[in-house]
Amino acid sequence: MGFKPIQGDYFEKPTGLTAEDLLKWDGTALARLAKGSNGQFLKTDSGALTWGGVASNLLFYIYDYTAINPVSLSTPTTILSDTTEYSTTSDSYSTVKSVTLNSSTLGSIYASGRYYSISWETKVKGGLYWNGYSNIPFFGYVKIDNTAQSQNGSTYTSALVSCPYTSGILAGSTINIQIKSEVSGYGVATKDNYIKILGYFDKLPSTITPSTMSTYGLSSVKYIELYDNGDSVKINNDSDLIFTGVSGQPTSVLVSSKGKVIDYDDITQVDILSGNPLIVFEKA
Repeated sequence: MGFKPIQGDYFEKPTGLTAEDLLKWDGTALARLAKGSNGQFLKTDSGALTWGGVASNLLFYIYDYTAINPVSLSTPTTILSDTTEYSTTSDSYSTVKSVTLNSSTLGSIYASGRYYSISWETKVKGGLYWNGYSNIPFFGYVKIDNTAQSQNGSTYTSALVSCPYTSGILAGSTINIQIKSEVSGYGVATKDNYIKILGYFDKLPSTITPSTMSTYGLSSVKYIELYDNGDSVKINNDSDLIFTGVSGQPTSVLVSSKGKVIDYDDITQVDILSGNPLIVFEKA
């Protein structure tokens, strides 16, 4: 006798069917499986049929290196425009201007944990001193975020310094403009200091949850690789599921430890304990 999916006493038609729905046997009765979204395919997840995305939607992130959501601003945001001339005769750095990356200075692009790419434009000059024979030029130094510019002689020279995405400045940080003289007792000066935000990016937080992934358009963790013994992760906040890499040998996290086994699809939390592991996500 052939299979008759909906007829008389053999099967009861599930209610609520719509176009393109599927019927599946759940072990006791026919059940409705609603159609999937465009681009999805039918797969088995924890023993049950479901719809899933394709492998081309995988995204690769190296913790603390790969930027999430990098944004380059078409119109840079100016957070400092200071034409004041500052001078000193000290050979030790002193702060002449500070600006903090907060909601007041950044406005709508401020977010806790976000990193910012900046440009800094400044003018600096040194001076001359008498060493018994002739006037010798000495350097005037001005620096921001540990990036220094110098100029000898008595004429102002402009400098433009960019801070790339890879070494962005964290939200909440205070940027200090500092100056000093190469020779104590002889004056140096800086003026026309401008700081602009060129763009911003986010980094993966050390604790990754479904909420974290949703924020950045990710759906699930598909793979974790530890590059060396400096990389360590904890799965699902379970101390029995802590994994540490092997020196000189990249190692994938086989999600089993101390008698516990968990499938990647069942990961609900990843804590980065140390290092820079590679984490592969499926895009939502």
